[in-house]
Amino acid sequence: MTSNDGNVTKGKDTNSQTLNSLESENSSNFINTININDNYSEATLNILQNDLNFDESLVSTKSEQKCYHFQSSKLNSSANSPITFTNPFLHASLNSSPQLSTSRLSTSRYNSTTNSVTPIIQRNPSMTSQIKNSITTRMNAINNFVKSFRDFIRGRKPDVLSREFLIDPDHKGPILDAQTNTPYVNNSITTSRYTFYNFLPKQLYAQFSRAANLYFLFMATLQIIPDWSPTGQFTTLVPLSIFISLSIAREGFDDYRRHRQDFAENNKECTVLRIYNPNGRFAIPTKIKWKDLRVGDLVLIKAQEWVPADLLLLSSKGENGVCYIETAALDGETNLKQRKALEETNSMLNSPDSLSEFRGKLCAKGPDQDLYNFDGYLEFNGKNLQLSNNQILLRGTILRNTPEIYGLVIFTGEETKLRMNASKNIRTKAPNMQKIMNRVIFILLFFVLLLAATCTYMSANWIRRGKDSNWYLRGNTRDMVTVFFSFLIIFNTMIPISLYVTMEVVKLAQIYFINNDIRMYNEETDTPAESRTSTINEDLGQVKYVFTDKTGTLTENIMLFRQLSVCGQKFLHDKDGNRIDTEDLLKMLSISLPISKKAITSILTSKRQKNNTHYSEDLNDEIIPTASVTRQNSVTSNNFSMIAPRSSTPSSYSMKSKKLLNDQSILNTLDLLTLIHYLPNTIFDQRAKFFLLAMSLCHTCVPEFDNETDDVIYQAASPDEFAIANASKDLGYIMTDRSMGKISLKINDLVPNMSDENNSLNQDFQILNILEFSSKRKRMSVIYRLPDGRICLFCKDKTTDLYSVLDDNWICQQTIRHLHEFAIEGLRTLLYAHRFIEEDEYLSWNKQFQEALNLLINKREKIDELAELIERDLEITGATAIEDKLQRGVPETIDKLRLAGIKVWMLTGDKRETAINIGHSCSIIKDHSILINIDQTTDLITISNLLKDVKNHMVIVIDGESLMKIEQDLLLMDLFLDLGLKCDALICCRASPSQKALLVRSIREKSKDSVVTLAIGDGANDIAMIQEAHVGIGITGREGLQAARSSDYSISQFRFLENLLFVHGRWSYIRVSKFALGTLYKCMCFYLTQGLFQLFAAFSGSSLYEQWSLASYNTLFSSLPVMVIGIFEKDLNYDTLMEIPRLYKIGQENNQFNIKIFFSWMFGAICHAISIVSIPILLHGFFHNYEIRVGGSPQIFELGMVIYTCIVFVVTIHISYLQSHNWTGVSHFTSFIMICGWFAYQVMYSYAYPIDNKSAMYDVRGVFQRVGNKTTFWSTVLLTVSFALIPHFILKIFRNLIKSTDVEFYQEAEKDPQYLKKLIECENLDYENFDNEDSHKFNIEEKDDTKFDINQNFNSSLEKRNSSLIAHYQYSSSSTSIIDGNIDGNMAQMVFSQITCYERKGCRKI
Repeated sequence: MTSNDGNVTKGKDTNSQTLNSLESENSSNFINTININDNYSEATLNILQNDLNFDESLVSTKSEQKCYHFQSSKLNSSANSPITFTNPFLHASLNSSPQLSTSRLSTSRYNSTTNSVTPIIQRNPSMTSQIKNSITTRMNAINNFVKSFRDFIRGRKPDVLSREFLIDPDHKGPILDAQTNTPYVNNSITTSRYTFYNFLPKQLYAQFSRAANLYFLFMATLQIIPDWSPTGQFTTLVPLSIFISLSIAREGFDDYRRHRQDFAENNKECTVLRIYNPNGRFAIPTKIKWKDLRVGDLVLIKAQEWVPADLLLLSSKGENGVCYIETAALDGETNLKQRKALEETNSMLNSPDSLSEFRGKLCAKGPDQDLYNFDGYLEFNGKNLQLSNNQILLRGTILRNTPEIYGLVIFTGEETKLRMNASKNIRTKAPNMQKIMNRVIFILLFFVLLLAATCTYMSANWIRRGKDSNWYLRGNTRDMVTVFFSFLIIFNTMIPISLYVTMEVVKLAQIYFINNDIRMYNEETDTPAESRTSTINEDLGQVKYVFTDKTGTLTENIMLFRQLSVCGQKFLHDKDGNRIDTEDLLKMLSISLPISKKAITSILTSKRQKNNTHYSEDLNDEIIPTASVTRQNSVTSNNFSMIAPRSSTPSSYSMKSKKLLNDQSILNTLDLLTLIHYLPNTIFDQRAKFFLLAMSLCHTCVPEFDNETDDVIYQAASPDEFAIANASKDLGYIMTDRSMGKISLKINDLVPNMSDENNSLNQDFQILNILEFSSKRKRMSVIYRLPDGRICLFCKDKTTDLYSVLDDNWICQQTIRHLHEFAIEGLRTLLYAHRFIEEDEYLSWNKQFQEALNLLINKREKIDELAELIERDLEITGATAIEDKLQRGVPETIDKLRLAGIKVWMLTGDKRETAINIGHSCSIIKDHSILINIDQTTDLITISNLLKDVKNHMVIVIDGESLMKIEQDLLLMDLFLDLGLKCDALICCRASPSQKALLVRSIREKSKDSVVTLAIGDGANDIAMIQEAHVGIGITGREGLQAARSSDYSISQFRFLENLLFVHGRWSYIRVSKFALGTLYKCMCFYLTQGLFQLFAAFSGSSLYEQWSLASYNTLFSSLPVMVIGIFEKDLNYDTLMEIPRLYKIGQENNQFNIKIFFSWMFGAICHAISIVSIPILLHGFFHNYEIRVGGSPQIFELGMVIYTCIVFVVTIHISYLQSHNWTGVSHFTSFIMICGWFAYQVMYSYAYPIDNKSAMYDVRGVFQRVGNKTTFWSTVLLTVSFALIPHFILKIFRNLIKSTDVEFYQEAEKDPQYLKKLIECENLDYENFDNEDSHKFNIEEKDDTKFDINQNFNSSLEKRNSSLIAHYQYSSSSTSIIDGNIDGNMAQMVFSQITCYERKGCRKI
């Protein structure tokens, strides 16, 4: 997969044009002009120039003008039109529309006095420019100083461009860096974020960088000031300290685990060579810890051991200095990579004794992140030996299939490529709901300030009015600033101090359910779902766009070799398939392949004498003459030659004589072997054999023998190569050995029922050069010396770029046609070609190639240039097609995602035809979809205008090269994104990893984070888009675990995305919403009673509650109900959410947490607070003998205790029962704990409360025992709670009766499983808005008066859809239609009558 998704070659820049060419254009085409005159500054001109990619020579100043011209062009409505229509009515309507103009951006400059092009700036440097340059220089110097100082504080060292050190095994102590004169870094690594000394300072800074914590710290500081706080001095500081301590402890525990992992990693042991000179010079292998390894050490690594640092491979016990490493921990790829030591070092430095005499100097590039390139040289034995990535073993790899190797340590610790790649800055992700939460917090802050200011004003007014009549108000009074801050302290906890900490606990519990969901467990791979973050759980329930990779994500990434094309004929590779009888095969061969009647007759006579079948005499002897092919110096067996034939002339093939085989006569590869066996020394025989030889040679697979099965097993660099190598083995071409210099093949004759076990041939092919696959070339070539001494280049290509260097003949045309057919079937294709190279030409080219290998600068570019030089004048060999099977359940999952309002964009590196076919297979493209093909010639403005009012399902298909052109123009990119947002799906083929990330980032920024994006992939090339999206999902597939490790959540199959979003995502969104609203509600309900009490306390700022009871409310008496609803709430059951995808839209539309709902909850809290305060205070005047004190009002603690008790009841019942759908044993238990806990607290606290002067205001001792024995207390509580909750309960029932939501409807339906089952069957009929007057076009095959059977059973979802009357309107092909919203009366009556019938059956109209 990683090989598929490469960088796309950039096209030529066409923005720059000369003046003369622009003047020749017709001025009537100029429809818009933008003038830039002297009023624009130079900076403005530079900005315009950079943004619009203009050539400097085309920008004018002073008296000249710069114009942007838009030239119209016509929309191509032919077969090559960028819009492909499946629906015939839409095709006709759109093609009949008038031709619309497009806008092509061009530039020109006109000068009336000259036709020459003037430079951009034509003036002498002024004082202003000198000052600006001086300021710029000084600012750059300041920025560099700040950056250096910051790096010094953080312990970072400046970047080092090169590394040079002398190699001396006798050297004692660390080697010094010649550039910095300091030792190179040690080999210890640190993945932890903190040390013992900086943990607390960094954590305090991190905690108080949150606005909420800073706000509460400010409030706690105000409380400490004497006489300012009526609620005690530490009621905010203590809870704040507890919550911050919990957050710090959690972060500390996570970092402690990282320290333990680092300790285990750094203390692993490795073997180094230490030099000793007691009685002679010799080297002894010594075990040391990894952290003690230093640059310049000589290391011995044995099979199955980890590589402890970045090493230079000096020698290997493998053949010719070859070793194999596994890089799964580094790049996620499970295949083995091959490395080879230099011949000079491998032959001379292969033992401890020889290494003890090793002297030299190593020069290389400095540490960098590039895993795939290394440039440097080694001064050894008087030579400069050039080094490449082929001699480098990276830390994090494992030595495989090699006894042992010796290496030189180059980079250690944090300078290794593994650690350099691990230190990237990743975008910090925050939940989408946090934006609304921040707005809510600001609203509450404004309310608190307003309430405090109002109470301050009322207090001042009351004192002013009552100062003369009330003697106790005379004298010194508090200033209004003190009063204001006192009220601010009283009301500050309306913003819940425990919100973020308890939300973290809730989300941790949610990921436990995700990780342990048995329905997302894959038994085949023993892989459960895994959550790597808890921060963005609720985003899973709000996804609007899904960006998915194809290979390994939608498909299995199990490559199956399916078809091949050779000599203009396709063959199906099916070992278990039915073969065509040999005689029938040869009879068909007389029509489609180059063989005559006489040849067939002679073959039949010699090979099948027992068969008396005769062929008709109408065979044409002149179809294609059969030529016996002989070669000098060829190595042949009895029946076949392994040397390629000379190029045949196109004239020997008659296109008219080539007839396609019917469906009953599909040839497979067993038939191919039969033809090779029966047609020796023919053109077909030679070409077919040579193609099979190319398949078995043009790859980098490594054979291994399985001792148990005595079979050859291949280690491949990609699944494609693995499939091709195994197919070659199935066809008798078995690679038995591979070294750096040659490949050994065993070639068997595998014709069924005719093969001879002794009829095999062993041949060796010398490898001269390997031109490796690159993302730019997208092809691979290998140059061999064949057994007859000739030099041949074998090339295979993934793209169509190879067509331009092929000879054009009939076989080439047929093969290219087969490639397109394979791609249309959704297969991954490879085109094979070859070329024989003359000895002199090869020697000249190889000399340049070897020089390029020794370059340190532009090495890759030079190699690609030389590859293009040798890969020319190629002759086609054949083509292969490999199937990447769709994963189980992918089409059904994408269908459900669409019904849930989620748009799916597929981003892949495959060809356009393959991507479109996979789009059809996985249901991204529907039968009735409008397909919009965008290439470099497409007019986006016209397309956007043309499809402005079209409501049908639209799918965009674009390639990476076209996207590269579009992204260079901001205007075109904006138009493209608008068109993409308008369409239902998008397929981007030939996309590079950076382009995948670009599309995700563009949609995220275009929508201003108003919609949630999700990216899902399985390979290392998907990491960029996974990290760019709001939610990143990794598939634990066959390309390794790197994507999964970099993701937020990981699943094993794409179909599990349905469970993750529809169930866990929706539940998390509902739970977090209700938790947040419940937390805000309980704080408003409780702390607002303090403000209401001021009406009865002359706005004195007196607290209604005792200070520690006040501080304990959030944690002890109201926390469990909101936590339970945040962890266990299920508004609908698992199966219901899975079967009815449209219920997912509740999160996309923010229907559970928005400003409107927040105000509704706060309005309820205010009403409850008013009821809870007013009723107990009013009732005290009616009940006799209720007062504690004779003849006086109730003591303030007693009144506060009654109101507090009512609040505990109201909040617990409201959250646990009125706002929660599922009443479980957990909710009952926590409600009981909250209420009983309050009373138990009162019993204990009434005895434990201290008596001192400061607490005289609150007479706590024994109050609850005395009050609790009176019926008036319980009557007051019961009446207050009832009066507060019953209106809310009645309002909820009334709302459900008048206008119930879909959720409430299905909640009722879940009470009757049979009824719910019938509803789900109706829901899956998949009919859409027929009463919407738009341009939908439907076809009807015939009137169907069949009544819907409510008891009907369907075997599959497809049968359900096809059985629906409405389904006939969508998928039938009759000519009766609805055009432009004009519905035929009979058909409309039938449609709406059927919908009415469904509604009577209990279905809800969509």
